[in-house]
Amino acid sequence: SRLSAYDMYVDSQNNAYGASRGSTQFWRVDAKTREVTYYPIPESPRGDPGLGGGSRRGMFDGQDRLWFGSRDGGVCYYDGRRFHRFSSNAGVSQNSVTFIAEDRDGRIWFGGENNIGYYQDDGFRTLRPEYLRSLEGSGLQPSIDTCYGIAQDAAGNMWFGTSALSRYDGVAFRHYGPEAGLPEGVFNIVHGGRAVVDALCNHPEIASISFVGSTGVARPVSYTHLRAHET
Repeated sequence: SRLSAYDMYVDSQNNAYGASRGSTQFWRVDAKTREVTYYPIPESPRGDPGLGGGSRRGMFDGQDRLWFGSRDGGVCYYDGRRFHRFSSNAGVSQNSVTFIAEDRDGRIWFGGENNIGYYQDDGFRTLRPEYLRSLEGSGLQPSIDTCYGIAQDAAGNMWFGTSALSRYDGVAFRHYGPEAGLPEGVFNIVHGGRAVVDALCNHPEIASISFVGSTGVARPVSYTHLRAHET
């Protein structure tokens, strides 16, 4: 049968994982055999709203835990045995989580709609108040519209792609745009269908992409990745 996915994740062995909107289970496609395995999501992490808005922006961390965010159910991770869900009551400032990344110290960073912070030592720290204060007088939109990407540079600074390109040095945020000398076109969000996906996935000078879209477009992204890692 066809697999449906709101978002997809890949582990260290290049196996693909995914789940659809409101799904009660995750699926896993073995990179070598193409065998599909299903993992039911218990009611407790799904809940109401739970993960009903669809899992998205998943990743495997250094402990091989599968983390994923949701539109309205906070953030959750699967440790191979059970699911652990965190919501606004557990320290996530807002329930929408659209991007997750791990830094070199093992902290799990998350961002979303009016949502930015990290998980460390079994607890979340929200940086939303610091972020909003840093926007005062900047001329930028005084909110975190959403988060399109998170990365760490060689110096250990964390970078966030929200309504602005922002850097966090562990103490304060700084925001970059044309007024700071950032050239036009450096930070891009590309919209398109199958043809755009194929062009990005197969371009020799593009090392990685971040994808948001429908199941119809997610499928060729998955197939392209699996073909590229066949042995």
